[in-house]
Amino acid sequence: MTPVIPGFVAAIAEHSTNPYSIGTEQTYIKLELIVPAMLAVLVQWGLVRRRWLRVMGEEELTIWPWVSTVVAAIVILNPVGLAFLTDSIRHSPTDLLWQLFAISTVIVLVVLLVAASVECYIRDKILRRRLASGSPNLSQAARSD
Repeated sequence: MTPVIPGFVAAIAEHSTNPYSIGTEQTYIKLELIVPAMLAVLVQWGLVRRRWLRVMGEEELTIWPWVSTVVAAIVILNPVGLAFLTDSIRHSPTDLLWQLFAISTVIVLVVLLVAASVECYIRDKILRRRLASGSPNLSQAARSD
């Protein structure tokens, strides 16, 4: 299995003397299979961790930006988002719209980073408020499980 690094497979294929070398078309198929699997593992890990913390009677809220992560995955991992991203990374002198793709990709990435930062800040405030108040909900959650 080849690593999923943009441009890695194409760079190796360019230096190959084999006429049937691997092209970039297989990289995109692997990307479409590996990334959703990794997202599923990330979500399962979060749910298992949350359940374990509830059973232990500890605070299950984290500062990880879950909502921003899901929104970023939806924005980036759709065919239009992947097309913008690959056209931004792959710069061709004959591509007249490269600057448009690059600017729009940078703007979207900055907006997603700002949203994740705001979500982390809000989650941190909520977590600090819960920990300072003594968290009466924790004892009730532990009893209900």
